[in-house]
Amino acid sequence: MECRAMMYKFLTETTLAKIDDDGKSRMSCTTDNSEYQQWLAEGNTPIPAEVQSRWPAIQQIRDELIDNGGCQVGQYWFHSDPKSKQQQMALTMLGANIPAGLKWKSMTGVMVDMTPALAQQIFIAQITRESQIFANAEIIKNDPDMDIHAGWPERFVK
Repeated sequence: MECRAMMYKFLTETTLAKIDDDGKSRMSCTTDNSEYQQWLAEGNTPIPAEVQSRWPAIQQIRDELIDNGGCQVGQYWFHSDPKSKQQQMALTMLGANIPAGLKWKSMTGVMVDMTPALAQQIFIAQITRESQIFANAEIIKNDPDMDIHAGWPERFVK
């Protein structure tokens, strides 16, 4: 099985770092490398050196929003930290078996009646929000002129 790098980054005019999916470079190659040429032929574009230096800051904003930005459903904001998402997924799986009268605390402190429909809405909103956050991170990464604080979804503010 062939191990494919997630991306390539220019180091010099003809030398590139091969960046693995975990963001680390474990090898480099030149622009005439056959694997790199195949990667280009698949429609990929290497990262210019100056864009890569912004990537850790973009990732930090992305991860902060995913874990702590909250998720709005209707008038309520719900927690988006990993433990809360796990609980929300469990509620979705319970479906019609959610205990009657179960109250769920929103980020504003308001206790909301948890229903199968609300659990499903929260789950969908969390997935949609994360997708938007990841997409925005990629857009910023690939546009060196874009402000790294622009384009992110709204977050909960007390």
